[in-house]
Amino acid sequence: PVLFQEISGGLWFGAGFFLCLYLAAFGAGIGLLETVVSNLKDSQKVKRVKGAWWSGAICVLLAVGPALSTNVLSGVKVRGLGLLEICDTLLINWILPLVALFICQGVLYGISDQMRRSEFIEDPEGFPSPEQNRLYGHWVFILRWIVPIVVIVAFALQVIGLIKGK
Repeated sequence: PVLFQEISGGLWFGAGFFLCLYLAAFGAGIGLLETVVSNLKDSQKVKRVKGAWWSGAICVLLAVGPALSTNVLSGVKVRGLGLLEICDTLLINWILPLVALFICQGVLYGISDQMRRSEFIEDPEGFPSPEQNRLYGHWVFILRWIVPIVVIVAFALQVIGLIKGK
């Protein structure tokens, strides 16, 4: 905003920039919401319109608290953290790594090797090269050993940080 104040026509450039930023975020939000609606439609046999309304309403309700945490709810603090910081910490430090670990393990143990290999190696002729096979083996090794170790170490560091009060 300071840059836009200092340049000629900055008000219009700033308004255009933030309008484009808003539209990009709105478009990304619609794309993310479509994933949820599509899953509801496929797994729960919910009609698209009903799934979209329910999903949108739940997202708005979940977003109200963090959105108001810098003004109306700025006095709400837990261990010195506001509501937005708490949501950020929970999502980024705890939930995201846990979901990544579950997805890796689900891909590793919940899908047959043939299906994993066919999804990993896209070869129109159906004959993967030796390099693709070697890369696939490395990928499976990383899913089986590296990802769980890294996520468990990250969780251990988070727990140590909680214990120490950081």
